[in-house]
Amino acid sequence: MEIHQVLVRALPANAVTKDALALRPLLRRFGPSEVFSFHRPDPGVPDVAPLAAYERRPAHPSGETVLLLHSWFDHAGVVRFLEGRPERVLLRYHGGARPEQFERFDPRFARTLRAAREEIRGLRHRVDGVLTASRHNADELRGLGFERVAVVPPVEDMTALTAEPAGDGGALPAMDGPVVTFVGRLAPNKAHELLIQAFHVLKTYLCPTAHLVLAGERRFHAVYRLALERYVAELALPDVHFTGPLTNTALADLYRRSDVFLCMSRYEGFCVPLVEAMAFGVPVVAWGVTAVGETVGDAGIVLDEPRPALAAEAVARVLADGALRARLRARAEARLREFDAAAVGRRMVASIEAVLG
Repeated sequence: MEIHQVLVRALPANAVTKDALALRPLLRRFGPSEVFSFHRPDPGVPDVAPLAAYERRPAHPSGETVLLLHSWFDHAGVVRFLEGRPERVLLRYHGGARPEQFERFDPRFARTLRAAREEIRGLRHRVDGVLTASRHNADELRGLGFERVAVVPPVEDMTALTAEPAGDGGALPAMDGPVVTFVGRLAPNKAHELLIQAFHVLKTYLCPTAHLVLAGERRFHAVYRLALERYVAELALPDVHFTGPLTNTALADLYRRSDVFLCMSRYEGFCVPLVEAMAFGVPVVAWGVTAVGETVGDAGIVLDEPRPALAAEAVARVLADGALRARLRARAEARLREFDAAAVGRRMVASIEAVLG
């Protein structure tokens, strides 16, 4: 049996692409396995071929070859590619942000998200089964009519990131106080404005020496990015740092320098940076909406509502209470064992075997 993966886009420092690359050695236990991308792969992503290269391969009888499709925002081309093909299909569903979260800043992208949701729904009779990262995603899929859904978190080898050697620090700003960090692309579903509001309360009333670092891709959703920059300027809020995407070395340096990881996202299908923060011993404070509370478990402070003052108070408590930080780190160590790459890999292989029969 051959199981090949299909990405809509292959991008560096992208959770979906990283998931596909981590799955490849596991899928090679079944036979040959490669990763293909519908759009031209980014030069920064190694060993991913254009989907056209797969199309030039000889056709295999139905059942001998399986295509594992990773969900993304614009599946239309891949859905057309699948029409009439004999391969069995698995779907790796990564969740999907809500269109209404983008209407104000990027209405075109909101329309893309609506279309993507219908494209996913249309695959329910085409796929043999779905692998997804959280129970939240599984419930969403069942609401779309999917029946065979297995929950398997991302296969993330955190030791690769934690073992990164220290860099020269040039990618990070100079910071001489406590550092509050969030890692995620600048997009409305990540709710960076709530992070800025919480930091404003923290900086003004609770910890005047604090810094906020917002790391992540900023090429997309330009209107939202500019709105965030204007908001920081209007508040006259110092020590807010937008770093853009970071290399693994710089990302590891950031986690080592961080005192709290704060997440106020409105939508997450899993949120790998939460696990990365735990791996570096960074205490987590997070709004427990969608899959966030499920990922954090009891290893962080999970907020019931997205009130900036509540988030700021929780961050200040973590910064001031060494015993609390120690308890959170101990719980994080226990939580990380549930995301151990080898154990998750075995679950992934078993789930694929069960789905394919």
